Amino acid sequence: MATKYHIKFLSAARSDLESAEAYLTQYSWEAARDFYAALDEVLYSLQTMPYMFQEYDRLPQYRRFIVGRYLVFYRVNEVNKRIVIYRVLHSAQEINRHLKE
Repeated sequence: MATKYHIKFLSAARSDLESAEAYLTQYSWEAARDFYAALDEVLYSLQTMPYMFQEYDRLPQYRRFIVGRYLVFYRVNEVNKRIVIYRVLHSAQEINRHLKE
């Protein structure tokens, strides 16, 4: 059986999700629901395959995946078997400004 990693959202990532939800619900509840459904689907797979996404080329200590127009940045902690979600940023944002090295 594959090892299952625990997923932890840092406070900045939780705040990013709240902002994304507020933005998406301005247009439609369905858009927000679809966003969360797609995110949940990826996170479910990520629990058993934490390296399934590439390193972010500008800051290789992060990995990233895309959900709609949002980029989700994370790191894998092998010691604690944890996936730490650092940020959930809209693709139009200045990514490097929001990520720390």
